[in-house]
Amino acid sequence: MAALWYPAADEDGTASPGEPWADSETADALEVQLVTALGAPEASAPDLKKVRAHAHGSAAAASISDIPLVVFSPALGASRSMVTGLAESLASDGVAVLAVDHPADAAAILFPDGEVVHGDLPALIDAAAGAGDQQRAALLSEDAVVARTDDVFAALDELTALSTEPDVSASALPPGLAGRIDTEHVVVMGHSLGGATALAAASDPRIAGVIDLDGTPWGPVVEAGVTKPALIVLSDDTEPANDPQLEAFLAASPSAELERIDGARHLSFTDLLWLHSQLGEAGDEFLGSIDPTAFHTRLVELVRDFVIRHTSDAH
Repeated sequence: MAALWYPAADEDGTASPGEPWADSETADALEVQLVTALGAPEASAPDLKKVRAHAHGSAAAASISDIPLVVFSPALGASRSMVTGLAESLASDGVAVLAVDHPADAAAILFPDGEVVHGDLPALIDAAAGAGDQQRAALLSEDAVVARTDDVFAALDELTALSTEPDVSASALPPGLAGRIDTEHVVVMGHSLGGATALAAASDPRIAGVIDLDGTPWGPVVEAGVTKPALIVLSDDTEPANDPQLEAFLAASPSAELERIDGARHLSFTDLLWLHSQLGEAGDEFLGSIDPTAFHTRLVELVRDFVIRHTSDAH
C-alpha cells in the first residue's frame, strides 16, 4: 500500500477538515508502540484516530507539469502515515511524495479488501539482537532492505503505469494529475531503515538522487557507496565515527552531502515530533529538545532544495 501527496489546485470556499492521519487499525498499532516501545505513559498517549491531516483525497491537481517525485520508505515497524507532515509541506512546495508501506515490517497495513497485515520482522530482529546474535540481526536487516527496495520500485512502477495509461489514469488518479508527475527522474528518501532502503535504490536508472534520514546503511552499498547525488541528514543520536557502516559508506561516497540538525533525536524525523508535549519524559528522551516547527522548517528546506537541484536538471 502507498499514499500519494501532490500539489493541488487552489480552491475557493471554506476549508473543510482533511483526511484522517491514519486508518483506525494503523492508529491503534502505533498507539501501542508509543506505550510499549517508547515507554510513554498510557494515560498521556494520544488518540491517533482523532488526528486529521491537512490534505484532501479528492483535491484536483495543480496545473503544472513535470512535478518532481519523492518516493518515501518509512522506518522499520513504522507506517507511511508517519511522514504526513513532511509530505504535505513538500506537496505545498510543488513536490509530490509517494510513501510506501512495507508488508514485512509495517506496524499495520489496511488493504482495500479489509485485510489487516502486521509485519513480524521487527520482532525477529529484536529477538536476534536481544539474544546477542548480531550476525542474524544484520542479515535480517540486509534482507529487509532488499525486500523494501522491491516495494519501492513496485510502487513507482504502479504510479508510472497509472500516469501513462489513458484507460486507467482518468479514474485511478485525482483529477488533472495524470501525466504531470515525472516518474523518470525520482528521488528516493527514507528514515532509519528506510534511509538504508533509499541508498540501496540508487542503482536504478530512474533514480536521480537519494536521501537518508538518520539511517545506518546495509548491504553492498556500505562498501560500494553511491555515485549519484546523496543527502544524509543526521540527528544528535548518530555519529559516523560510532557507526562503522555509515562511516564506510561516506568514505565510499565522497560527493554525498552530510547535514546535521542539532537538538534532534532519531524519531524527530517522524510526525511523532508534533506530539512531544503530550508524551512527557518519553518525548524529551526520544524526540529531543529542538522546537518542532524549527526542525520541520529546516528539514523541509533541506529536502526541497535537494530535490529541486537534482530533478530540475533533467528538464
